Amino acid sequence: MKLPYLLSVLLATIPLLASSVCAQSVDLGTATSFAVVGGSGITNTGATTVTGDVGSFPTISQTGFGPGANSVTLNGTNFGGNAVTQQAKNDMVTAYNDAFGRSANVVFAPAFDLGGSTLVAGVYNDPSSFAITGVLTLDAQGNPNAVWIFQTGSTLVTASNSSIILVNGADGCNVFWQVGTSATLGANTVFIGTILANTSITANTGATVTGRLLALNGAVTMDTNTIAAAICKELIRTSTSDVKPKVEDLKAALILAAMTVDVSTLPGLTSIYTQGFAQFDTEVFTMQQRFADLRANQPFRTGRPSSAAPDAYTPSTSEKNPVSGKNPWGGKNPLSAKAGKVGLSVQPDPVQLEEDNRYGFFITATGNSTIAGDANNYDGSSIGTSIGMDVRLSDSFVAGVTIGYSHSRADLVGDGKVETDGGKAALYGMYQHGNFYTEGLVGGGYNSYDIERSAFLGMARGKTEGGQFDSYLGVGYDMTVGDWTITPMASLLYTIVGINGYDEIGSLVPLKIESQSANSLRSRIGPRIAHTSHWGDTRITPSVSAQWQHEFLDEELPFDARFANNPRRRFTVNGPKIGRDSVLVTAGLNIAWKSYAVYLAYQADLGRENYESQSALVGFRMSW
Repeated sequence: MKLPYLLSVLLATIPLLASSVCAQSVDLGTATSFAVVGGSGITNTGATTVTGDVGSFPTISQTGFGPGANSVTLNGTNFGGNAVTQQAKNDMVTAYNDAFGRSANVVFAPAFDLGGSTLVAGVYNDPSSFAITGVLTLDAQGNPNAVWIFQTGSTLVTASNSSIILVNGADGCNVFWQVGTSATLGANTVFIGTILANTSITANTGATVTGRLLALNGAVTMDTNTIAAAICKELIRTSTSDVKPKVEDLKAALILAAMTVDVSTLPGLTSIYTQGFAQFDTEVFTMQQRFADLRANQPFRTGRPSSAAPDAYTPSTSEKNPVSGKNPWGGKNPLSAKAGKVGLSVQPDPVQLEEDNRYGFFITATGNSTIAGDANNYDGSSIGTSIGMDVRLSDSFVAGVTIGYSHSRADLVGDGKVETDGGKAALYGMYQHGNFYTEGLVGGGYNSYDIERSAFLGMARGKTEGGQFDSYLGVGYDMTVGDWTITPMASLLYTIVGINGYDEIGSLVPLKIESQSANSLRSRIGPRIAHTSHWGDTRITPSVSAQWQHEFLDEELPFDARFANNPRRRFTVNGPKIGRDSVLVTAGLNIAWKSYAVYLAYQADLGRENYESQSALVGFRMSW
């Protein structure tokens, strides 16, 4: 590629980043162009890449800057301790005091660990020290001007393999860390933001920084790191002659910055899991309609006895009519050859039995709509069909098998999507003793995924597959009052959804997605109310239920990935926070006649934080 063309392409891409960048809320002045500044020198071990300027003052010593293999590759200018560095140091002091003097929105308990937190814009203070163990997510909530300032009275320490993730338009230019003493970045940390440390800064082996390491008085120590000053408005010029970095330098900075931008759409891929959970909800929804139909057709539920008819009634020869004082055979012995006058009219006919249908077959069609998250949400929908066949092994026990197919799509941020085709199979059964029943199923399936994710300068694409395991156990007690049936119910649902790892293509900075899984364990408890009426041979049963549902496992589903260009750097992002509690409302209608039935049902998951789901089904059953 020719240099002018490359330059024009790079310059054209810069506004894409600049459009989402806000003016610095902490003015770094001339220190903006620096990636590393020390007060008492800079020390490096190993092959380190620095994109941006470097300098040190008043101690100007620098070691490990080469030339040589294990030295600093500098994409910028080394100003040493000259006047440019000295002015940058003055501006750093001003910026440090500015950040130090801001009023905090949140004051944490001493030595607070930010790992696992998702923080919106604001000023966060810890009078002692900050730690980061795991993932810290900074959520701009769609505001490109969002700014984070972290104030710590003493130290900032990150654990090995920790990371900071930016989502929903968050910008590394707008993240500042004012550190009262020293900052230490653990091995393989992925760090974002400008560190303004009063004393020293240490970046251990493999740590990556999108931002700046600015030490006022102490040294900056590096070890096989990648450090790039965040690309901010101050680096953008109006003409090619004013562009300070060389094209290669700018390209390196763009790629590193892209690693920050590139993961902002990754949380949407947790829709793979939530859609899998929703599909199992729909499967349970389907089977509960079948179970209710089976209970309505149990012999002892319909008035049809399950054994041979009782013997016809034969009165004793000594029995008398309590009104007339005569025996019911008109005063004649029923065993004699003479016919009675009225006796035969009171002898009941034998009960006529209808043999209970032993086998059942059903087919259903379902649809589901799901919305998860807030500013970084995704919309999901699915359609599916299932068939099942069961056999009544006794008056109390039914067992069967069901298979099904579903297709779902989740629409992600920026035209991204996850399309899933899946097949499932399950064994199910129901046992009833009197009015008490227990029902359940266990099964699994195979899913294939077609994934597109909005990424840096392109759409990242990938294909993979995975398995799913599902189980359900429910209990209840049918209390009948006239034509009404009131059923207290309780159940547990467990699901695990897994995917195989895959490599993205189509993006300037593709990701290597890990093999991984997520699971869900939910409880439900609540009543079901049904009313049964008969129109000739037709039985009509509308029903409604409301259950409290509680999720015991993750509120924010994790998703693991690596940068394909740097696979040793593993990081984890979390999907939208979804509440644990909701109300599950179901309405159904079952219409049965002779050996056939149709049923319609609707279900809504309501009141759950950042989550809404609705399902509908239509089904047909025949038995013989």
